[in-house]
Amino acid sequence: MRFYLTVFLFVGMTHLAISQDLDSHRWQDRVLLLFTNDIENPEYIRQIDSLKQQSEELVRRKLVVYSLSENRYAKGMPPGRWSEGDTREFRTKNNQTGFRVILIGLDGGVKMDENTFVPLQALWTLIDGMPIRRAEIRNKGNR
Repeated sequence: MRFYLTVFLFVGMTHLAISQDLDSHRWQDRVLLLFTNDIENPEYIRQIDSLKQQSEELVRRKLVVYSLSENRYAKGMPPGRWSEGDTREFRTKNNQTGFRVILIGLDGGVKMDENTFVPLQALWTLIDGMPIRRAEIRNKGNR
């Protein structure tokens, strides 16, 4: 329940199905949420392009990506089929960029909330510094 409330507060009033999808990731996957006012947004495209080039790193870090744009969302990298539904307008942190990136950890907590492109090395450093990830690396040699 805490995970659902955390996501609800930070993500805003989005599609109920996305909340259910996100809840299913708790303790299984880290989740990266990419919000954009427009799927042609340069910041969004840049972030998607960089993530597509690092698919092995996404798997290694148990990172699932969701793209959200107004009344629809898509899971995967690249974004898969867009699902539509009755949603309420979400807000990005910065209306100038019209873009937002939120990283949710395995525990359901928000670990990062940015309104511009996030370089993947910075994202990997953040994830790899998390206690659970450090334990994964130590226990599985998963680097």
